[in-house]
Amino acid sequence: MSYREALIAKALKQGCGVEGQPLPAVSLEDFFVENDDLGSIGCNLEPHPGIPRFYQTLLSIRDRESVQDVLVEINEIEVSDQGMWPFSERVYFLTRASKAEVATWMEELEPDSIAEGYMFGIPAAAPELLPGMRVLNAWWD
Repeated sequence: MSYREALIAKALKQGCGVEGQPLPAVSLEDFFVENDDLGSIGCNLEPHPGIPRFYQTLLSIRDRESVQDVLVEINEIEVSDQGMWPFSERVYFLTRASKAEVATWMEELEPDSIAEGYMFGIPAAAPELLPGMRVLNAWWD
């Protein structure tokens, strides 16, 4: 099974495309390994910083002491198009950091907004928050 196929299977298992279900969320590795589709995240950025830059930036954020995890929300899957990676417009940060801190960490990736919480309900694969952690998200229009 390819990384893309495994990612799609994980998203579908979480109810992707099922009305009334929270959108799925996956690990950075699930979303970025073997992904070279600039349209999969931050597609409104001009110039696009590139998928490797997105991945490295988010990995470095996840490595911070104040961060429990970083998850990528899956908004859309085009199963029939083998060249198209699943699409995301939002990344979640499980963190003790403030919105202002997260905004600073994310400057290079230019999200349109930083907000509090899961936008469409708690994803099935979301881990339980550790004490003192909360959910923030970065969104690209």
